[in-house]
Amino acid sequence: MAKRRRRCGDRGDSGRRCRQRPAAALAEELRRGGLPVELGFSGNLGKRLKRANKLNAAAAVLLGDDELAQGAVTLRDLDSGAQEVVPLSALTERLARYR
Repeated sequence: MAKRRRRCGDRGDSGRRCRQRPAAALAEELRRGGLPVELGFSGNLGKRLKRANKLNAAAAVLLGDDELAQGAVTLRDLDSGAQEVVPLSALTERLARYR
């Protein structure tokens, strides 16, 4: 008998995989738009941002539970440190200035 794959919300699902799905989908959409994307799920936010700096990234897109609830992301400019909440529908346009 084949094992049934767990779905988000099934009993016993830790939820980690469910939280990563929207980020992976967004990354794929941005890649299709020609933007380079590196995903980071492990470590705290500070470590993730240090890694982005090591990769010479111009910006970081932060997607957490609060942002998911708003249908938005937090976009951080890694040169100035400024950040803003950007609706998902406007993200590709907003990232165009970092090309």
